[in-house]
Amino acid sequence: MIIVKCSRESLFAVKTASHARTMHGTGANDKPKPRRATVINVFGDGVISNSNEPLLEGVPVIPQGDKMDGQFFPLLFDPDSRRRDKILRKT
Repeated sequence: MIIVKCSRESLFAVKTASHARTMHGTGANDKPKPRRATVINVFGDGVISNSNEPLLEGVPVIPQGDKMDGQFFPLLFDPDSRRRDKILRKT
């Protein structure tokens, strides 16, 4: 569980991960200010695009069949980098 401070007055807990098919929702916003939210979509290395349409507004199209990568789809963890670091430390 991660505790997130949204403002000086409020703290709330956020789940660190959810299944892709988990339904999410919340009640009506009865405050004068709009809510803020962040969504992070994560998928495995090697996933390929299945569309020639923009996946997100403002993000360049990744042609169908091309690997999902680049500025908007970075590799978060490379297990090979740990192996390389270990080898370099031994030399």
